[in-house]
Amino acid sequence: MKRIAGFTVTALMLSVLLIVSAAAALLGDADNNGKVQAKDARIILRHAAKIEEITDANALKLSDVDGSGKVNAKDARLALRIAGKIDPAKEYVEPATG
Repeated sequence: MKRIAGFTVTALMLSVLLIVSAAAALLGDADNNGKVQAKDARIILRHAAKIEEITDANALKLSDVDGSGKVNAKDARLALRIAGKIDPAKEYVEPATG
């Protein structure tokens, strides 16, 4: 009985950890470090200017700060405003399908 209880507690803790880590994705966090910083705005701007492409799919999603479907200079500006605490950070929410 103790084994089942121990397994249940472990499974519950793991599921909570997964939920917390999934919720931590912030719009504008182009380097996936859990924070929106000025360097994220730089990464987004370099991508928008076609200087350096963002290849990571998750980072690309987080870089589209305004949700337009495109990563452009506006997204870099919004990320910089979030980094400067002018605008609040927003969590990324996966768009509904179907």
